[in-house]
Amino acid sequence: MKAQISQLLHRTGFMYTADLLRYRLHRIRHQRENTAFKRAHPEFVLPPDYLLYESYGMRYAAYAEGGRQAAEWLIEKANPWLMKDTGGTPRPLSVLDWGCGPARMIRHLPALLPPGSRVFGTDYNTQTIDWCQQNLPKLTFNHNGSEAKLPYADAQFDLVYGISIFTHLNEVQHHAWFGELMRVTAPGGLLLFTTQGRAFLPKLSHGERVLFEAGQPVFRGLRHAGHRTCSAFHPPEFLRSLFAPCTCLLHEERQATPGKPLPQDIWLLQKLS
Repeated sequence: MKAQISQLLHRTGFMYTADLLRYRLHRIRHQRENTAFKRAHPEFVLPPDYLLYESYGMRYAAYAEGGRQAAEWLIEKANPWLMKDTGGTPRPLSVLDWGCGPARMIRHLPALLPPGSRVFGTDYNTQTIDWCQQNLPKLTFNHNGSEAKLPYADAQFDLVYGISIFTHLNEVQHHAWFGELMRVTAPGGLLLFTTQGRAFLPKLSHGERVLFEAGQPVFRGLRHAGHRTCSAFHPPEFLRSLFAPCTCLLHEERQATPGKPLPQDIWLLQKLS
């Protein structure tokens, strides 16, 4: 039923309006909890509510603590490969958060990376980037448009990651953006992405499942590509083809847990030298 409702909202052009209503309801629902968080952590700088909701939801504690945990998880996943050719000796790294949003993860990375590392964030949302630049001056942020073009040098980054970013792009953007991310990744560098895989089959209609099982990606809300109301669902066959220029170090298909949000697949890739 949810799949049919979602398709109807997309077809009639009301998905964006429905999402704004959902934002207001979530803001009211979590108001007491969020007020308590602000009182307990007055030093912690929070983004405006809608910027937070658009990327992560409306719970301040989840943004703060969940962002720290996600940053630690990222380093844990990447470190064995980043240190493989260094004899275990930490070296300064150059890292890109592609689709950084209001800095949920990236704000925690400097404390987790070797001294001398440089961390960059990029996002399509100008308001988000403006907030990040004004409130997190020790990090470097750049705005990107919908066109797959980044203001970075070839082979600049040792690690590029995009958490739930391909999940909001159309098919043409998948190919264009992956090519651009490959350009800015150093030979031997890592790319880590999360995507909506088989765990999301219950959210798909019968027709969408047929496409997915045939190895074809499923797209909803393409008129708002880049926004949270645009969704892409990725069969592994499609992504293996997209990521073919890299070595796939890890593809983790996580299983759904009752009562928890559906988990996205994890892809860890290495650019060939």
